[in-house]
Amino acid sequence: MTNNIDKIVGQAIRKRRLQLGLSQSQLAEAVGVTFQQIQKYERGTNRVGASRLFEISQVLETDINSFFQDSSDGQAQSALNPGFAEDKAGYQAEDGGSPRMDDREILSLARAFQRIKNRDVRKNIIAMVRSIAE
Repeated sequence: MTNNIDKIVGQAIRKRRLQLGLSQSQLAEAVGVTFQQIQKYERGTNRVGASRLFEISQVLETDINSFFQDSSDGQAQSALNPGFAEDKAGYQAEDGGSPRMDDREILSLARAFQRIKNRDVRKNIIAMVRSIAE
């Protein structure tokens, strides 16, 4: 049976995998499991064993402790945090405002922005986004 910490570990795996631009299939192949198993780990449906978590941390080039950063005093801080957009379609912010951006959207935006070579264009984009946000 899984618990909140399993969900936090799974979300941390997913976040790091997306930061590196890896698909679930690529991670699965690297650690010797199916992509469905990676999905279950990331959702917290299946608990990640210690040796598998170690393998995943090596593939994702991170310290194993980084998967536990969202827990406090050994307890999961929040089962209430919304997940990723594809898991929480239609989620509204508590204040009734816009849905929050998920990590995939942020990383996609950052990757695209990094490919813009012209500094003036980047400055203009930043000014435009700030203007829209206000």
